Amino acid sequence: NALDHGIETPEDRTKAGKPATGEVVLSLTREGGDVVLRMMDDGKGIPSDVIRDKAVRQGLMRADEDLSEREILQFILQPGFSTAQQVTQISGRGV
Repeated sequence: NALDHGIETPEDRTKAGKPATGEVVLSLTREGGDVVLRMMDDGKGIPSDVIRDKAVRQGLMRADEDLSEREILQFILQPGFSTAQQVTQISGRGV
């Protein structure tokens, strides 16, 4: 998903003062009895306004509801929730 949505084009990255090449970092650690996979990137971030609009359209929240950005971002973890305009081999199907 970061590759499809998050990492900007080299031109956009340069305009934003970033290196032309994006960075995606994966780490795998053991925490107690769990194995934890973390993914970080230096892309543009998740557009909470787009997620909020989609959540309202899908009836997951009211337009006048005052949710924190963290609460809004939780909608992307809902099965089938996606803001993609089209389905690709990389993204668009939701979680």
